[in-house]
Amino acid sequence: MGNWKYYIKTYGCQMNVADSNMIASHLELRGLSLAESLGDAELVVINTCSVRGHAEHKALSFIGELQQLKVWPRVIVVGCAAQRLGETLKKRFPIVKLVTGAKDIEQFPHVFDRFMSFGTQGSSPAPSGHAVPLNTLVTVMRGCENFCSYCIVPYVRGEEKSRPPEEIISEITAQVQQGAREVMLLGQNVNSYTAGDKYTLRIF
Repeated sequence: MGNWKYYIKTYGCQMNVADSNMIASHLELRGLSLAESLGDAELVVINTCSVRGHAEHKALSFIGELQQLKVWPRVIVVGCAAQRLGETLKKRFPIVKLVTGAKDIEQFPHVFDRFMSFGTQGSSPAPSGHAVPLNTLVTVMRGCENFCSYCIVPYVRGEEKSRPPEEIISEITAQVQQGAREVMLLGQNVNSYTAGDKYTLRIF
């Protein structure tokens, strides 16, 4: 991929922001660098939201704008709208080359590697060179099982799944070592976090 540059456009919640940070870390681990502007990017990742119709519409409009460019970048669509719309995005927008839904977002590094023919390789939550902000985000659980009549989250994020405590602690440690001073723990329903009797998630 030589000196490819990437650009990430994120819509939606803080969890989407955290997911975009994870994606950026993996791309930089593979040798890509952040583009200063959209026009400089060979790869564009669009992290979408379906919780609000307006956010989904903005994401689809952005893809449409990319398709009007004379030279197409390689476009990857991830997130909740990607989960809801699936492969139909490729039919609607030929510029889209890869779709990864919110339920599979943690598998993005492996999906991306296969897509780009990297094969099976290791990954890192925050490789050197990827800037870590002072206030950073760490996902501790995903999904929701409440199925409120007004909410699409259980359908696009899936059932509740808590990350192993050791994995969370390792990620926090890596973030702190790279400059983070405040860590916000994220989840669709953090009150439902479960990891046995040894660990307790305290909500302040």
